[in-house]
Amino acid sequence: MEGQKILCQDPPFIFQPNNCRVFSFGIGMDRFDFELNMANSGCKVSIFDPEADEVTIEEMHKNFDMEPLRLGYEDKQEMRGVDSLHEWKRMSSIVDTISITNRTFYVDYLKLNVKNDEVNFLKEITSKRSRTLVRFKQINIKIHLGVKGTSSWADASRYYKYFIAMERKGYRLFSSTVDPVQHKRYIIPELNRIAYSHYDLVWGKC
Repeated sequence: MEGQKILCQDPPFIFQPNNCRVFSFGIGMDRFDFELNMANSGCKVSIFDPEADEVTIEEMHKNFDMEPLRLGYEDKQEMRGVDSLHEWKRMSSIVDTISITNRTFYVDYLKLNVKNDEVNFLKEITSKRSRTLVRFKQINIKIHLGVKGTSSWADASRYYKYFIAMERKGYRLFSSTVDPVQHKRYIIPELNRIAYSHYDLVWGKC
């Protein structure tokens, strides 16, 4: 079901009620099951989405806070139209803002559903200089491959190099599932296998 996410609650990933934090990027306005479940369990849930209504979301639960921004490889702002300001931030910038007042904070669960902006995140956090990745215990990313042979196709090899880099930084993939709602099924003749356009992948920090 859309909105449900796989997570590990075995040691060392046990979620402590009223002492856990979730980052959720890309939520829209009608898929809150996971975020509400985590908030009801006592986690502080930070939601990032430029298309969602900040007031509406923060009124839904006392443990919700909201920022209308997109994940980028650089920090920037851009006016679109007369009064529409769009903002992008690197993950490291978001983390640095919080760490000013809490140097030891970490995120129990990071959820990304950002329609190819996940590449910005992967590129940044797997760079040799980045120390941002150590802040996240579990990472869930929805990969948007599109359909091979069409304009929506994103070369899967670009993801592969980032996944290898995550393993080298101590993360292990423990779940790979086909998105139950958005996926499109197609065949790769040269490999004689079936593939899908959308996958949910979850890593844990070893």
